[in-house]
Amino acid sequence: MNTTEPEYILSTNSIAMALYMESKQALMASDCHDFMVFRCYGLETILEDLMEWEESISIDEVTYLELHGNLCTKLRVHFNISKLNSSLLL
Repeated sequence: MNTTEPEYILSTNSIAMALYMESKQALMASDCHDFMVFRCYGLETILEDLMEWEESISIDEVTYLELHGNLCTKLRVHFNISKLNSSLLL
């Protein structure tokens, strides 16, 4: 059983990070979806994923949840997905 606390990471391109550094709300209100949030138990578990991004910073759980929801909404709009297709979960 893993008893360590999760770490929350925001990974972005430079544009998304600039928006986030302005404010979390600036990133969320923008149409930018060039970011990913991770919840992990040790950075070694996501190192390969982090290498895909220009920048990464630690965030708190509340920020993780807000950005995750925002990203999901933006991607649904971007890919014109009205409802979750259960076949995507496989």
